[in-house]
Formats: sequence, structure tokens, C-alpha cells
Amino acid sequence: MNGGGGGPSHSAAAARTLERENNRLTEDLAMKLKSLKGIAVDMRDEAESQNSFLGSFADDFNDTDSLLGKTRKRLEHAITAGPKNRQVLCYMVLGAVFLFLFLYYIVGSIHFSGGGET
Repeated sequence: MNGGGGGPSHSAAAARTLERENNRLTEDLAMKLKSLKGIAVDMRDEAESQNSFLGSFADDFNDTDSLLGKTRKRLEHAITAGPKNRQVLCYMVLGAVFLFLFLYYIVGSIHFSGGGET
């Protein structure tokens, strides 16, 4: 059987070993917590950035809605103003259609004529 001679030094060595292990695990845990805190701060910053970005989109959509509303009111006024304005509006629409077709033809002919040379 073990005598009383090795007991106190053995338990002191075990206590020191346990203390070192506890300190090492505490430091490891502190490093992990620091890393998690950094990730949480980054996530908060990113969320704030995204909210600001989405807020600017909302402002842009409101501005566009306002602009389209004003355009719609002007168009309604032009249509209801009388036959003379309707005739001018019809010429403008026809001119825009012909301009579009002309530009479409020009772009198509440039695209096809330069397609083989690279």
C-alpha cells in the first residue's frame, strides 16, 4: 500500500497540472470568444450596410414613382386637351416608331457587315 510520503507532493503536482490545463482551456475559450465577437461585429456592420443600400433603393423607387406619376398626368392632359393635341401626339408616336425602326435597321446592318472580320 501507498504510504503517506508520496501523497501530498502527488496531489500538488496533479493540482498544478490541472491548473495549467484549466489556464490553457481558458485562453483557448477567450480566443474563440474574441473571434466570435469579431464575426458578430462584422455581421452587424454588413447588416447596417445592406439596410442603407436597400434604403437608397426605396428612395430611388419613390423618385421613379413620382416621375412616372407626373408623366402620366401630362400624358392624360395631352390626350384630353382636344383634337389638335391628339394629332400632334399621334405624329410624335409615329415619329418615335419610325426612329426606332431606322436605328434598329442601322444597328443590324452594322452588326452583320462587320461580323466576319475579327
